[in-house]
Amino acid sequence: MIQFDKFTQKAQEAMQQAQTLAGKSQSQAIHPIHLLLALANEKDGVVRPVLEKSGVQFPVLLQEAEKALNDIPTVTGAQLGAYISPSLNDVVDRASEEAERFKDDDKKKRELVETKNGADAMIHATEKSIKDLGDKISAADKGHVESAINELKEAIKADDVEAIKAKTNALTQASMKLGEALYGGQQAGGAGGPGADAGAGAEPKKGGGGENVVDADFEEVKDDKKKSA
Repeated sequence: MIQFDKFTQKAQEAMQQAQTLAGKSQSQAIHPIHLLLALANEKDGVVRPVLEKSGVQFPVLLQEAEKALNDIPTVTGAQLGAYISPSLNDVVDRASEEAERFKDDDKKKRELVETKNGADAMIHATEKSIKDLGDKISAADKGHVESAINELKEAIKADDVEAIKAKTNALTQASMKLGEALYGGQQAGGAGGPGADAGAGAEPKKGGGGENVVDADFEEVKDDKKKSA
């Protein structure tokens, strides 16, 4: 018995589409050809790209599928697309067995893809940091980091997950020099930044008592101004 709850969301949608197609073609059962056409016409699906990559001429496939669809007996006065035909049940069972058999392989492939993507992102970020830092990083440190980048690029080509992880960690350790160079540059900029020497040449004048004295100009008031006031 087919367990639809174990299907992916896309597979469930394809089966629903196959049932709709069976109803439109006045078929009481859902046949493999209904599912094939549902998958073939699926928007953004993976079936068509996979078949085309395998050398299948898709227009010819659709044409032959339509002919096969017309050969399926039609019924009237019955619930259409009400059940899954034995042939479709066999197809789904075989597909489930294949999926279970290659489950570990699929897991390994997914891990490889994710590890490669992480390594590529690390390489891109590190190369950008080297470019941004310019001469703030020493030639020796720069050479060490670039060497780690090249080793990681070679590991990616070999499709060895553990080697890619090891070289990614090595690059992570080497790239710490970039962080040190960036931090050192910020510290140097802060020490000599704007306002650091503000007022350095201006010394306050002190009076006899050691207090700060502010210079000011005074205007002498004449006697006649005093009287008029």
